[in-house]
Amino acid sequence: MRLPWLLLSFVLSWSVVAPAAGSAPARVLGSVEPITMMLREVLGEPVHAATLLEPGQNPHNVSFTPGQARRAHEADLVVWTGGEAEPQVAGLLGRRKGPELALLDQPGVYVRKGGDHHHHGHHHDRPVDPHLWLYPDNMRRLARGLEPFHEELGMEEQELARRVDEFVSRLEALEERLGEELAPVADRPYLSYHDPWAYLAASLGIQRPAVVSHNLDVEPGTREFARLAREVRDQGIECVLVEPEGRRALLRRLCAECRVVAVDPLGRDRDGETYSSFLEGIAERFAACLGAE
Repeated sequence: MRLPWLLLSFVLSWSVVAPAAGSAPARVLGSVEPITMMLREVLGEPVHAATLLEPGQNPHNVSFTPGQARRAHEADLVVWTGGEAEPQVAGLLGRRKGPELALLDQPGVYVRKGGDHHHHGHHHDRPVDPHLWLYPDNMRRLARGLEPFHEELGMEEQELARRVDEFVSRLEALEERLGEELAPVADRPYLSYHDPWAYLAASLGIQRPAVVSHNLDVEPGTREFARLAREVRDQGIECVLVEPEGRRALLRRLCAECRVVAVDPLGRDRDGETYSSFLEGIAERFAACLGAE
């Protein structure tokens, strides 16, 4: 009589950590596409990963639809950067009761504020540069943060840990390779409407751009435009990186002979990809613009 009871105990304990056969996959919602790319790469087929931000929405000034609010409410897990970086998402999640994972809550995260940087935990009054996903080590730390949620994800603890380890190792090797490939052009100047590239510059060793405006909604006046034109000429800038929200015509006027390369730091043009391919794609755009052979 002892063996059947042990067998029943095993079955019951297994059912706590393993999803029932034929059950729907866990629904995980990333606030922006690069976070969803990481989720997709780490978690794979057992989980359905979707993005809160729609392709046409600007995260700097976004109003969420009722459908987006419903997706946030129904998700088994929401993964985002955190309230200091995404205040609009914070308002949306304030009405949610389910679990969430914030990048800014992870130990040792690299954070930039007002042009400076620190490891999270120190007090600063300046706003957070929200493009935290462009620093690959931040994404490695966010992936590690997934491990306590293996039950919500419907995954075995050891399997999730294995997937996270593989992602971390793969991303470390990729970051090293991309830094080496960009090294020949790392000192070359370039122009961008605003500067979402500080995290990437810190990771891959490239320069920060000459910036038209620190506010995407503000255009330079006549005097400021003249100063920028002199800066472009004096620095010998030959490369313009254009984001979807950047003003291409104005950038063209500032640097008529420049190579112009479109790139989206939010990955909205690379839907369905993994984080590794997204990072590699951005590095390729930089190389093309800066003139790497």
